[in-house]
Amino acid sequence: MKLLITRSSKPHFYTTDPLQELKVIDFGSHELCQPDWDLQRSLPLEITTKICHDLFLIYLRSFNFDQAGALVAINSTFANDIYDYVYGRSVLSVTTKIKRICNSLNLLEMIHDSYMTVDRISQYTMCRVVRRKFSGKFYPWDGVHECFATPISGVIADDKPVKQYASGPLNGDNIWVVGKYLDNGLFDCRRFKHPVINLEITNAYDLNLCTAFFLRRDQFIKQFVWLLKLTYGRYTGVHIMFNDSGDGNPFDLSGTGFIEY
Repeated sequence: MKLLITRSSKPHFYTTDPLQELKVIDFGSHELCQPDWDLQRSLPLEITTKICHDLFLIYLRSFNFDQAGALVAINSTFANDIYDYVYGRSVLSVTTKIKRICNSLNLLEMIHDSYMTVDRISQYTMCRVVRRKFSGKFYPWDGVHECFATPISGVIADDKPVKQYASGPLNGDNIWVVGKYLDNGLFDCRRFKHPVINLEITNAYDLNLCTAFFLRRDQFIKQFVWLLKLTYGRYTGVHIMFNDSGDGNPFDLSGTGFIEY
């Protein structure tokens, strides 16, 4: 697509066909969703489920992850519906499904509060997720000890030069575009990413146990990335660091890189 990029301190991005602005997320504000409808009659289950599903998406996209988690547990039918929607059909118990979804939403909330809405500390940053388990594969519903932003030298995406813009001072305000400027001043954009989420998953010893093979093949990781894009929009860029060195040395970066989703 062809973009018109303003040269203001806070850049704006406009598509040319049709002419409209690409809206970026304002990570400096937060919308509090408040219930304001008191319905004094019962509705059919199909309508109630549809309303709850739409409300779940509203909570996600307004970053009210705690309310989304509380809604999942409203009844077993809706819990099964949301688990099927996020991770696919399963014969797991409803209690396990609710726990997995709520823990995944808690991880989303930690990434949002401890990374996306935090002041950028360097040109390129990464969100380090410290898991509670010391070994084994990582899944989005695993317990997370802490989550924080850390500087990195950069992220290579598809071997193309990346131009970075910022709509504000926060990590979530980063905008990445891939392409080149044309003679008429328009930017021939092949890829547009906003926000950009760079993740590394480690244990308490700063050891990254995620291999490239695991990150490329595991369906639950892919579905969690889909959940991130469902929350932040279709232009969301997600990169997760892998470690194929296998020697247990957190200072050996020779076997590390990023998987781009």
